Amino acid sequence: MKQLNKKVGFIGAGNMAEAMINGIIKSALCKPDQIWASDVRSARLSQLEARYGINTSEKNTKVFDSVDILVLAVKPQHMDEVLDGLSKAGSPKPSPKPSRGLNLSSPLPPVSQ
Repeated sequence: MKQLNKKVGFIGAGNMAEAMINGIIKSALCKPDQIWASDVRSARLSQLEARYGINTSEKNTKVFDSVDILVLAVKPQHMDEVLDGLSKAGSPKPSPKPSRGLNLSSPLPPVSQ
């Protein structure tokens, strides 16, 4: 598989994010230093950093500003809060807007270009 020359970030570092991180690294799609993760649990970030050698931050905005591709791996009840925080952070990147329900039958708009 060809290596992706992009930085990938995960907001939310639970089991779903870890499974994707593991797959990305095992498939050599990205090197560990190209992957970022944020979470509210610093112990979880330390665990992922030690296990995979990825970059971590407790600040979602740090991950958002550091990556080319962003995966929102948070529980649905936290999605609006996360998106609202990113949109108010003052990042130079176009930011995602808080969701008011996602129609999964049509493609989602890109988070950043």
